[in-house]
Amino acid sequence: STQGKSILEVLLDLVVDSEQWFEENEQQLYQASENQLDEDETTANDITTTFNRIHTASEVLSCKIWLISENLVEEPQLLNKLWWFLKNDFKSSSPSIQFFIKINEQLLESRPDQMLNFIRSLQDLVDLFLKHVNITMIMDFLLRIITTDKADNPTGIIELLSEQKLIPKLLNLLYPDHDSSIQSSCGDFLKALIAISANTSIDENTIGPNLLTKELVSDTCIDKIIEIMLLKGNGLATVVGVIIEIIRKNNSDYDSVNLLYTTTESNPPNKRDPIYLGNMLKKFAQKLGSFNDILTDKELTSKRIETQINQEIEPLGFERFKICELVAELLHCSNIALLNNHLTEKIIEERENFLEQQEFNLKNALSEDLINSNNTKHSASPSPGANSYNGSTFSNLNIGGTSEPSVALSSKHITISPHSTPSIDPMTSITEADEDVKSQEDGSSGSHHHQLPQLHIPVVTKKEQLRSNPTVGDVFKIALIDSNVLTTIIDMFVKFPWNNFWHNVVFDIVQQIFNGRLDISYNPYLILELFDKCDITNLIINAYKLCIDTERETNVRLGYMGHLILIAEEVVKF
Repeated sequence: STQGKSILEVLLDLVVDSEQWFEENEQQLYQASENQLDEDETTANDITTTFNRIHTASEVLSCKIWLISENLVEEPQLLNKLWWFLKNDFKSSSPSIQFFIKINEQLLESRPDQMLNFIRSLQDLVDLFLKHVNITMIMDFLLRIITTDKADNPTGIIELLSEQKLIPKLLNLLYPDHDSSIQSSCGDFLKALIAISANTSIDENTIGPNLLTKELVSDTCIDKIIEIMLLKGNGLATVVGVIIEIIRKNNSDYDSVNLLYTTTESNPPNKRDPIYLGNMLKKFAQKLGSFNDILTDKELTSKRIETQINQEIEPLGFERFKICELVAELLHCSNIALLNNHLTEKIIEERENFLEQQEFNLKNALSEDLINSNNTKHSASPSPGANSYNGSTFSNLNIGGTSEPSVALSSKHITISPHSTPSIDPMTSITEADEDVKSQEDGSSGSHHHQLPQLHIPVVTKKEQLRSNPTVGDVFKIALIDSNVLTTIIDMFVKFPWNNFWHNVVFDIVQQIFNGRLDISYNPYLILELFDKCDITNLIINAYKLCIDTERETNVRLGYMGHLILIAEEVVKF
């Protein structure tokens, strides 16, 4: 030992303190590597020697020798000394970062249990990492730690990060008072987190849906995300990218278990259940009017730039493009099968209640265990009351061990009369009413036929039915029309003749609508909107004429013609 320090401590000091040394000697180190150092040979040798010592220390600490890794993880003060490194402020280019990550990754691989115990003991884990949110290598290491917490082998890291409010703290960094590079780094990390939390396994790093992604689509976080969007700027572009990634990586059509066909007995709810996008979609539906205001914002529409053919045009700007991109992805989300069934919200609510009850029972069991160890067995096992709670709660869904799958109810639910009250079971009310009408029409003499007065059922159109009792998917489609967003976007197609990114996303929306279902959703009325209010056929004809006229004057075709042909083909196909 040196001055009472072990060899490992000396090596750790070299690595941890190297950050400051690199900052002080950055210029000389560069010159030495290029053989351009003007100082005397002794200085050059000193700098090279110190660099080699630091590099060697990191190599020794990260080597795959059992004795070294065992001693590092068994002595808490050694790991504390190593992680003190994250408390410093340093440049993203500092070579010390690479040394720190290399040592920790080796320890995490060779001594995962001890390392995770240490990481779980850090009360400021989230703050330590978010201090360096713009350093990709450090945030990638946090993702590496998160990937240890898999559904079939949990490590408690996700719960810890949730307790330390990782998601809200990341979202707070997306407000305009933070630098755009920090906003972009936060967005990149969130998208990477969503990617490893996808509902379909891609590789061994996929951990599946979890508390963090569930929190991201919670009401509180979606409210915050919408608030960031309405403030415009780089934050808007960043959170749109995050929402698009959430939808693409959590499409319930690809879930291994279809909630509409399962029960809580066969698939008990747990913290790793696929995340539900319905509440998020509703929140965005409510705010479509505000997004339309951005699309038509005079501050954006008054700007002008000059093109290469000396035409003065209005630039689209990334804010309007990102909103259109979001609308296209939300439309895709609204077509997910789970969001087009009337039973879904009830099933989700019941599964959430089940989870809350489970956690409540667990907390009770733990608290009773602390008070009286004799009661542990009794409190940990589900009580008869709990079982009867589950039975009574789920019986009204007709999914508890019945022969008829719950999804079979969906088609009947769609024809619910808008005047029926929620307290009456729509299934029985419709069936009885239908039988009464049928018996009168047939002239059959049912035992109760002569006692019933003539029924006057009001004529309700399919459109009114869907509007009065919409599924979550229909809520968004209805808002798309009522907010004028669809009309605004289609009208803007011709307005930006040189922006192919814009043409592509508008075409995506049109294609989705023309290829949507015509039987059970509000989609047919989106199609009618395209032909009626958006007047898509005349838009195609007028845009074509405008292109011909422009070509005659300038010898240049307008840039939207490729996508205009694709839109015209969709109309013809439909």
